[in-house]
Amino acid sequence: MPILSMRDGGDFLLIEDWRSGERRLYELDRRERSVYLAIAEAQHVDRIARHTGLAPSWVEGALRAFDEERIAYFREDRALALALREAHQH
Repeated sequence: MPILSMRDGGDFLLIEDWRSGERRLYELDRRERSVYLAIAEAQHVDRIARHTGLAPSWVEGALRAFDEERIAYFREDRALALALREAHQH
């Protein structure tokens, strides 16, 4: 199992982080889930906003929060998810 993994619940996303040696669990709601899944490959804020139908300012706030929690990388208006899908999910 990856040290930083995600499990898609359909309308929510669970991210499990063992990188510190202790389990941290993040539960993303429907909007956060759509943003996080959109950054499986590096994406620009405006493209994520168009893809999800969310306001660019809201998307940017979510990406900053993901970056602060170290579950995504966000720099210069581009973001990339760091968690890997668990092996048994498609």
